[in-house]
Amino acid sequence: MSIEQVTNPASIEDAFQEADALLFKERKFDEAQQRYQEILQLEPANIDAMNSIAYCVKFKTQAADGSVDPMVLFQQLHPIYLEVLKIDREDVEANFNMGLLYLQHK
Repeated sequence: MSIEQVTNPASIEDAFQEADALLFKERKFDEAQQRYQEILQLEPANIDAMNSIAYCVKFKTQAADGSVDPMVLFQQLHPIYLEVLKIDREDVEANFNMGLLYLQHK
């Protein structure tokens, strides 16, 4: 589904389903991130897309053995979660993940 095809709430939901399948089932993180970016082009304040982009970044940052450099992860994810919290400071997902990020960064 291209951005030209994503024009209404139903098609945005379809785009999310496609992106989620790419992220969680197929583990195609770059492609999934691109789909979420396309959703953000249409809805710049879509915090679900932002949180999903953070998952893409997190999964891409992990080494093959599952290890992660906490500093690199912090540098990449912190700005995303800050942006979400500017839009909705009570977003549970971003607050939880920001807390984990700070714990890992210590």
